[in-house]
Amino acid sequence: MAKLLVRNYLVFTSILLFVFSLTQTAFITIDESQKSGLSVFLLGPLGVLFELGAFFDFLMNLFHGRFNLSKIPSFISFVWLVNPILFFSWIMIKKNPKIVLILSLISMLLIVSFAVYGKVPTDEAVHYKCIKQLKFGYWCWFLSAFLMVLISFYKFVQSKKNSDEFR
Repeated sequence: MAKLLVRNYLVFTSILLFVFSLTQTAFITIDESQKSGLSVFLLGPLGVLFELGAFFDFLMNLFHGRFNLSKIPSFISFVWLVNPILFFSWIMIKKNPKIVLILSLISMLLIVSFAVYGKVPTDEAVHYKCIKQLKFGYWCWFLSAFLMVLISFYKFVQSKKNSDEFR
């Protein structure tokens, strides 16, 4: 009972960290513009669509024999997909720990890739600006996903122990 309460508390903490990250500045670009977590969260799906458009444009140019190395899309906007993956992880944590562990690890890899890549698209033409500094909102978002990795790993190990006991 106590383990269940702690696990539920940690999932709730992960959700709270995510919500709190929306109220904070996520990063500052090289031109000193600050991006709030909420604006990145709300405009992120547009970035995914713009990146898809850039990808299809690249494919069409490639198909027509106009290969341009500088026009290869980066797909960095797909980092936004961490958000629905996290939502799904929160919902599925009690049902399938193996899937949640995989999804949580994917979330962490995407979040880290955002920090490593160091650029963000800033308009519909998919122009990029360098990230000057990651702020508190980013780190709360990171911790939210990291906490889900820990929870899901623990839950996965526990489910393996329980299934081994019944063999």
